[in-house]
Amino acid sequence: MAEVGVRWRADRCGERGGWWVGLDVLVAYLSAVIAIGPSDHTASVFGGGVVERVCAVVWFVAIAGRRFAPGWALWAGAGATVAAAVSGAEVTNVSLASALALALVVRSRPPRRALELAGVPVAGVLLALASDDRAFVPAAVAHGVAWLAGRAGRARDEVTEALRARDGERAVTAERARMARELHDAVGHAVTVMLTHAGAARLTLADGSPPVREALTRIEEVGRAAMTDLDRILGLLTESYDVAADIHNLTDRLPADVPAQLRLPPDGELRGLPAPVAEAVGRVVQEAVPYTPLTPKKKAR
Repeated sequence: MAEVGVRWRADRCGERGGWWVGLDVLVAYLSAVIAIGPSDHTASVFGGGVVERVCAVVWFVAIAGRRFAPGWALWAGAGATVAAAVSGAEVTNVSLASALALALVVRSRPPRRALELAGVPVAGVLLALASDDRAFVPAAVAHGVAWLAGRAGRARDEVTEALRARDGERAVTAERARMARELHDAVGHAVTVMLTHAGAARLTLADGSPPVREALTRIEEVGRAAMTDLDRILGLLTESYDVAADIHNLTDRLPADVPAQLRLPPDGELRGLPAPVAEAVGRVVQEAVPYTPLTPKKKAR
């Protein structure tokens, strides 16, 4: 029994705000006092036999509380409808409770599980009312519309959840990229400065110091390898790196009064560079261009 309850458990909940619950209570009241069809007789706690009075209470509770327990509301409303039909009560509001609950059952569960949960009570209602066309046709239409409405609501919920999940993933990815670039800039700048000093020292040494020149060369090689590893670890060095767009973004940040004429090669040539070369070009431009976000932009040609 516990396994069955887990299997039929809803995987999402409908709206349970006070406005929605109040609307359900109003619908429950109207369904108990307004007759639908040729008969003007409705089940009520104030008149009729014992069965009708009990059914009226069950239908009211099923409609008013369907958002909190749609499965129980469906079975209870359907059971009351079958009981009213079997007792011979001529009421016209017998099918509304189970139909309204059915819409939430279908919306809150996968189609197969909704069918397993709703198949028996809905079939019971339709069979109980099959002998009276005045009751059977409205009941069949009401339950059919409820099923379609539930499916449409679930589809809309799934689309909304997918969009929300995608936005969340994009936000996480953007934050990771921002943190990675900040770390890359901080560490990369320090390593670049060390490489620059090592290269300058190697070029200014006399030819008579080969061990020192070799050590400085080794420092440069290890530093470049460390930068490449840092790029790969942080996910910044990829085949899809657009160096042309990156350079344009950097040059657009220059103040308008900077006395410089910027000439860039065609974007096609930049995008054709291998990823390591493109990354190196981007780093050189990034080190050469100051970042001033609050100044007017200067366009590159």
